[in-house]
Amino acid sequence: MRLIIILLLTLTLIPTASLAENKRVIDIYQQQLEDLRIAQAKLNALSKEAANRAAHIKQLITKYEAALKTATQDMEDKHEAQLKQLKAEHAKTEASYLKKLEAAAELAEYHYQSAKKTDAQIKSLLTELGMSAKQIIKLTEANSALQREVSALQREVAHNRTAISAQQREVKRNRTANSALQREVKRNRNTIREASLVLRIFRGHTSAVNSVAFSPDGRYALSGSSDKTLMLWDVSTGP
Repeated sequence: MRLIIILLLTLTLIPTASLAENKRVIDIYQQQLEDLRIAQAKLNALSKEAANRAAHIKQLITKYEAALKTATQDMEDKHEAQLKQLKAEHAKTEASYLKKLEAAAELAEYHYQSAKKTDAQIKSLLTELGMSAKQIIKLTEANSALQREVSALQREVAHNRTAISAQQREVKRNRTANSALQREVKRNRNTIREASLVLRIFRGHTSAVNSVAFSPDGRYALSGSSDKTLMLWDVSTGP
């Protein structure tokens, strides 16, 4: 409006001979005003589009945070359930192994005491009855057979002990696996906690970012990408 008033004043002061030139100048100014109006309309449209994009990005961030929270809770619940199940299985297995070990030890002690008792009884009978050499040989053979049976039982007990030791080693390995699982749960929690610390997402490159350099004051960052471009970023606001 001010420009039009100035033009009108100028026209009243310029001689009639220069009216054509003035008209041409006015046309130029009017065209420039029209260009300014068009540019203003485009600027308003861009501002509206930027506001829409910002709202869309905010919605995406909200959805991402909700999904991350749900995934975190699901993972923690799953790991807690696995740990609980492993602890129950380990307790049950350990109790079973200890029971078998006690039973094997009692069986070995019973056979040992039985063998000692039988040997003493045989010696006592031979002394009291004054048995013949043939009878003594037969009794000795019977005693040897009994001792072989006892030795076989002792070997079976030793084998059972070996099996129980292997089972105990399996329990130990299961405990080690349980500890490793607990460490994995802790690492997953730390990873989820670190992933939830995202402050701002910068978009601009069309391929992977290979390097980033920060200015000494930390206000600006320069990134290089596989898309063969460099971009300068304002860390607080963006590109």
